[in-house]
Amino acid sequence: MDLQSPFIYLAVCAFLVMVVANVRRIHMETYGKWSIVVLAAMVSVSIIFLWIPLHIALIVLWMYREIIRAYLKLKHGSEFFGIIGGSDVLYLTGDHEKNAMSILMIVESNAEDIYEIYKSVVDRSFFANPSKFPELHCVVRQFGGYFYKVKASPTVEECVKKMEEVSCEGDKISKDEFKQLMNKCCNEKLPKGNTLFWDSYIGVQPLDWNSEPNSSARHYPVVFRLHHAIGDGFVATQLLSILVDRIPYESQDPMHTYLNKVKSDPPLAIIFHKIAVTLYAIVYSISAILLYLLNKGSNNPMQGSKRSNVDVITMKVDKGDSVRRIKQIKSTVGHTGFANILLTAISATLQQYFEFHAKCPERINVIVPFLRKAASLSKIPLGQLDASDISFHNNFILLILGLPLIVGDNHDVSLTKRLEAVNKAIANSSKSATNTIMYFWSHIGIQVLPIPMFGQVNDAPQSSAILSVLPGPGQASLADGRMPIRNVMSWIPLAGGVGMSMCVITYNEGLNVTLRVDKEIISDEKVAQSILNGIFEKLDLFEKELKIKSD
Repeated sequence: MDLQSPFIYLAVCAFLVMVVANVRRIHMETYGKWSIVVLAAMVSVSIIFLWIPLHIALIVLWMYREIIRAYLKLKHGSEFFGIIGGSDVLYLTGDHEKNAMSILMIVESNAEDIYEIYKSVVDRSFFANPSKFPELHCVVRQFGGYFYKVKASPTVEECVKKMEEVSCEGDKISKDEFKQLMNKCCNEKLPKGNTLFWDSYIGVQPLDWNSEPNSSARHYPVVFRLHHAIGDGFVATQLLSILVDRIPYESQDPMHTYLNKVKSDPPLAIIFHKIAVTLYAIVYSISAILLYLLNKGSNNPMQGSKRSNVDVITMKVDKGDSVRRIKQIKSTVGHTGFANILLTAISATLQQYFEFHAKCPERINVIVPFLRKAASLSKIPLGQLDASDISFHNNFILLILGLPLIVGDNHDVSLTKRLEAVNKAIANSSKSATNTIMYFWSHIGIQVLPIPMFGQVNDAPQSSAILSVLPGPGQASLADGRMPIRNVMSWIPLAGGVGMSMCVITYNEGLNVTLRVDKEIISDEKVAQSILNGIFEKLDLFEKELKIKSD
């Protein structure tokens, strides 16, 4: 009895602390919609019948996963390259090719053998020494409910392919024809029976792109697809920087400066951070589950219950006016960021879309990938990174942002007021308990779940879209200057049950925006294009609005 009494006392105290903490959080986030007594009863029952069994199950599954790992290592020996873990597992449900990022580079060249030139660049970079990039020479397999990687031997011919040739009226492919070709390319199976993690395409027909008047230059598309399970946009940008030509810099040591800015935290700091996040998630996981159930279906008009699994893709390219506008707005307003201004334009455009096509919600939940060191990508030393400088993992933290669409009682609120609402939403998101718990599940907890369970959890987040903003470098080229890169853009996969993804990349002072949306949500490509056009129009209006105020 003497041994049991302190244990029972501590257990009761821990139980009461958890009840109070979770009731307080739910009460605050539901704005007092539920009474304290009802919430206390719900939380108490959930701790006993859900929280305790859940954590016991996670411990058992972790041990089971380690047994599977040991067996696979014994079976494959040196060919075994590890079970896919961490946040990389978020991109393993559904069709393998649907979880690949598709990065488009528009190159300028008058060479006749453009395919052979590009293939030799890839061969020299990634195949001359395959041991440098083992992740690019692995295939994915499945056993015992988990995905894992084993070494393979792909050839450059398997990985670098020609885009399908199409019949067109003139000697160049029109932009509408190219969108259809790009959509097909994004959905092609990956090499090695759809098990490799990357491939690349190059078009051999010139595009009707933004050529200078009277220019004889020809533009060709180069597509680089990287599966999200081995890296995110940060990894993809670093990887592509190895492909491009080396650029001479005025700085004496740009590599040292860049690597210092993007280096990882010390291992001990990472361990302590994971322990703190795990403890926080253990305490507040019940309120996260209950809030999900209580809010199910709200703030997510784009997710829907059905998905066609057929995508509509579109793009918008700007030569530099929009970047200049955003910088001018940032300078005039102060105390805001580049991404905040972009999100304001996106918010105004989506409000316009919903009011025309459906009932407009007050806000929608969007997933925003965040990585502080990604800001340094604009200064990446082109052509100078090595394989050892790249960590093939998903580094970004996924934040759930309640993006305001209707601000106040006035649907025609000024963009300045809308920016204030967006700034407030971003500040609240950075302090959100939901995002801390999401970090735990996406980076630590979810990896122990076998595929059937994982698929159910991965599609659960109530978010309408993924919005990614990624800074890019200045002018780059391929093949010793024979293929200058004029534009860069990327389509990101529709992961986690979302129906829309938008990616913004700055390249050579230009703003390039892409949209990928499930056809069940937006079936008309012209409507999807109008959303992108609206973003640029709102930035123009924002600049004019500030000029009027200052006059």
